[in-house]
Amino acid sequence: MRAWVLLIHLGLLIVVFLPILEAEIGYILTDPFTFDTRLTPTIESVSPSEGTFFGGRQVTVLGTNFVVGKTAVKLGENYGLDIVVKSDTEIVLKTPSSLQASVDVTVINPGDMVVILEDGFQYVDPTVSTIRLTTNPKTLVADGTNIATITIQLFDQDNQLVTDELVKLSVSLGTIDDPVFNHDEKVYRAKFTSPVVIGDAIVSAEAENGKIATSKITLVERKVSTSKSIVSVEPSANVAADGKSTATISVTLLDERGVPIAGKKVIIRSDGKVTITVPPLTDSEGKTIAKISSIHPKTVMLTTSVKGNPLLDKPVVHFTVDGVKNATSSNQIIILALDVNKDDEIDVLDLVQVASMFGRVTQGLMEDVNRDGIVNIFDLMQIALNLGQNVFASPSIFDQQFDVIKSLNQDAIRSSVIALKGLADSRTIYAIEILETLLVPQRTQLRQNYPNPFNPETWIPYDLGGDASVTIEVYDITGHIVKRFDLGHQIAGRYRDRAKALFWNGRSENGERVASGIYYIKFIADEVIQICQLAIVK
Repeated sequence: MRAWVLLIHLGLLIVVFLPILEAEIGYILTDPFTFDTRLTPTIESVSPSEGTFFGGRQVTVLGTNFVVGKTAVKLGENYGLDIVVKSDTEIVLKTPSSLQASVDVTVINPGDMVVILEDGFQYVDPTVSTIRLTTNPKTLVADGTNIATITIQLFDQDNQLVTDELVKLSVSLGTIDDPVFNHDEKVYRAKFTSPVVIGDAIVSAEAENGKIATSKITLVERKVSTSKSIVSVEPSANVAADGKSTATISVTLLDERGVPIAGKKVIIRSDGKVTITVPPLTDSEGKTIAKISSIHPKTVMLTTSVKGNPLLDKPVVHFTVDGVKNATSSNQIIILALDVNKDDEIDVLDLVQVASMFGRVTQGLMEDVNRDGIVNIFDLMQIALNLGQNVFASPSIFDQQFDVIKSLNQDAIRSSVIALKGLADSRTIYAIEILETLLVPQRTQLRQNYPNPFNPETWIPYDLGGDASVTIEVYDITGHIVKRFDLGHQIAGRYRDRAKALFWNGRSENGERVASGIYYIKFIADEVIQICQLAIVK
């Protein structure tokens, strides 16, 4: 008789029946026997062994006989969250919330094989364990007004944000909001105001449980604004060249915000033979005073600098033989006044220098050619009407003097153009054209090529409202690229005339002349992309 086996699975308990005739094998097994493959787990450790009542803390249970994908874990009456059985010796989970302080840790294998670690996990009140303190920016100019934002985040033992807490703030330099208390958001914010001294401001944040975190704000020296600082002379004209009569030079140092800068050394120099007293350090109002005298009848220009950086204001002093007021009416004095930059010519450079100071109200400015205390349309008009026949300065000379257009006072030059146009005087047309070339465009844009249609060459003009990397591509009507120009990094300005606009000879990348028809220009300047149409007619 054939032997047969019946396997009945009860969980992991296997019952085996082997009824076999004694005649076939010489013996018989009359009762069934079992293989018990159920595994009893063990717990060696639970780490960490405490967390907040809110739950969410990641816990690792180490032991033996864990079954991947089968073993479960309970903390008290609640199952753990996000349970992952990493191996037969390690389980990772997140704690559930609980109202009990001390709970058992229970590991459950299939077949109800259970092990319990009594009071294996403790639930505690949340408390601040980590403070994340950040400052933005991390560096400030120490001018007494600059602001930095302090952001604080508090984390409990389970790395959860603590939102209902009183935070005490302190700082070694400057001022700061204190304390900060905010339970509406998950962050705490405060405002730091810089002092007027340089150094490192150490910001400290302290939680209610005494936990402390610190951060640093570097306070750097304020920079003197060469354009906003003021230099003036009183009187600026008709000072007797007797070595005794003096004019007073007043210097006020300001930063970019217009806040006075104290304790700075000022250097004053002249382009003529004069005697200038050494000015003291600037006072709390940023001011200092010097005296100037001379024995030589001459108009001299003063240059004031701080740490080698010249200020924009360059006032003049007119020394005359006897200091008589009507000396300013002489032709020589008028010419000297109009020759603003003292290069012995009344030219484009004088015009630009006056325009860049348009609207400035200060006694003794070289650009105030009529000496009425303000640089205005009357000064511009005198320069514009007296431009010599050689005013067409070569590009090299012009670029050498004004190679960085952005350094000029754009608002002042723009106001100058508006004022000159308002005169509607044909004699100022050239002056207006010169000044307009110095204006940085308000926006970046591609302009229509000229001539258009063209054969065989054209110029592609454009404006840059800011420095940018420029690429221009030409496409045919099928969308295939015909020619590509990588122009590289270019400074802000107008690229319109034939000297600056992009020249295209009507040839492709292969050097072949392109066919008649419609083409498209794609202009790329950093983030700006524009397209316009052009036509070739043969």
